[in-house]
Amino acid sequence: MIRHLCLSILLTGAAFAELTPYSLFKRQHPKHPAHQLDLEGKKAFAAHRAISNKEFLAKLDQKQMRALVSYRDVLAANLLAAHHPKFPPPQGYTGENHKGWTIFVHEDLKKNHPEETKLALHLLGNQLQDIIDRVPAPAVDYMKKVPHWFSPSKNGNSSACHHPSSGWLKANGFPVQFSKTIEYTNIPQFKQDTMRMPNLALHELSHAYHNHILGDDHQEIFLAYRRAKKSGTYIDVPRRTGVPRQPLKTYHGPAYAMNNQMEYFAETTEAYFGENDITPYDCAALIEHDPKIIPILEDVWGVTKSKNILLASNRILFLGDSITAGRHFIHDLQAALHLKGHAPEVIAAGLSSETLCGLSESKHPFPRPNLQERLDRALAKAKPDLIFACYGMNDGIYHPFSEERFAAYQKGVNTLIAKADKAGCKLILLTPPPFDPLAPGARKALVSSDASSFSWTSIYEHYDRDVLTPYAAWIVKQSHRVEAVVDLHTAINNFQQAQRQKNPGFSLSSDGIHPNKTGHRAMAKAIHQSLFDKPLPELPEDLVDFYRRRQSVLSQSWMSHIGHKRPGAKAGLPLPEAQARAAQVLR
Repeated sequence: MIRHLCLSILLTGAAFAELTPYSLFKRQHPKHPAHQLDLEGKKAFAAHRAISNKEFLAKLDQKQMRALVSYRDVLAANLLAAHHPKFPPPQGYTGENHKGWTIFVHEDLKKNHPEETKLALHLLGNQLQDIIDRVPAPAVDYMKKVPHWFSPSKNGNSSACHHPSSGWLKANGFPVQFSKTIEYTNIPQFKQDTMRMPNLALHELSHAYHNHILGDDHQEIFLAYRRAKKSGTYIDVPRRTGVPRQPLKTYHGPAYAMNNQMEYFAETTEAYFGENDITPYDCAALIEHDPKIIPILEDVWGVTKSKNILLASNRILFLGDSITAGRHFIHDLQAALHLKGHAPEVIAAGLSSETLCGLSESKHPFPRPNLQERLDRALAKAKPDLIFACYGMNDGIYHPFSEERFAAYQKGVNTLIAKADKAGCKLILLTPPPFDPLAPGARKALVSSDASSFSWTSIYEHYDRDVLTPYAAWIVKQSHRVEAVVDLHTAINNFQQAQRQKNPGFSLSSDGIHPNKTGHRAMAKAIHQSLFDKPLPELPEDLVDFYRRRQSVLSQSWMSHIGHKRPGAKAGLPLPEAQARAAQVLR
């Protein structure tokens, strides 16, 4: 990172000279260590464009590089100070603080478009919060110094724009205070633009970061852009329209990222940290579509790769039965990852009635689906980095314990482990949550071991103690074979028993099988505690609901895309159409 920051000074000297020439810097900071460059490296500094940037940096020792980094920080601060609130804004604008950013709003918008302006501020605030949640803090701290302007449309043109210099502004009669800042002239249509471009603010702030900190001619970004353009992979790619219920359209010709290296950086940054409207849409797609830009983005943005498996995964597949198909714990985990600045693609593919053992009780209305029937397709189509698998509740088929059924369950788990390994996927096994015989709807379904038949409506009374407990204990013993095991069975039993000390009627399920929302939250808490060694953070309910609404569109689509043999399941939308609709879901 330090060499990139040094390089930024070399590449952006002209941009900073307009307001903070080196002579002014010397007068303001006469004892700054950067002045050593005058004596030790002035000739090399003056001639740096005649040689490669890497050669130039190689000639600097650590002391000189630290001086350059410090010089960069002072220049950037001075540059932005020229536009920040202590300088009066142009006439008609008043400043507001949103999420740490100063947003200047023109009086005409408040007068003529009050509701649209209020909504635009709200939507922009959500985007800025996403940036805080996802982008490394040092970069966010810098970007917060970049003011935003809400202006009336100019000559009928509505847009969002980072103004890189005052020259164009002066020539076209606009306030020079807009230089190095971001201006929005699309306020009446901000909602529609956000539906198509959910990370519009990140795109424009990426331009600011590129221009102010890295330099628009940053060598590695430019070379990556040129390589991507030459590859032809950004030609005729799908694009989201932002119109509800309208499928993807093909963006004919070069994608917007191919306009220049600045747009390439902004578009790939959108995909890396959030979502874009043009392929590649997100980080998982970017890794597949343009993998060589990934280490460059991580370097210049200061991304520290986490050793935590969840934070290191970009595409996560959830497999399981109807408990997983309930999805609430998945929404909770997505919200928790969002708060950690990570938004992987999550494929919620739990299938009601499914087992790993391939068995069914005689009273079941159809043969229970077996994961093995769809596992190969799921791995091939989802291409996950990480799999969560939660099976066991149905695998005992609600009978008393038998070695034969237990062996069938173990065989199914072993096959899942082997196929995940072969596909190069990390696997996290979740033990089955407990069956609760004290749940209100479970009591009337309980039968003794000498009953004539057993099913999900006639459940062996000690099913949890005699069947699920040994199943869960065996799963725990497989931890050396997989990435991790999370013992939901023990964690939820302990939580439920503790609650019953206060309220004997407490239950996490109405039927003893399917956890309610509180039960799903308990599952999410157990998973988070196990994988992060920290309690689940407090989750904003609007954030959880955001992921719920998105998954309500995506999950069925993925299930249909993968394919399964459970009768009566509603077909989902074609996957591209579902992805387009999900992108239009706003927080």
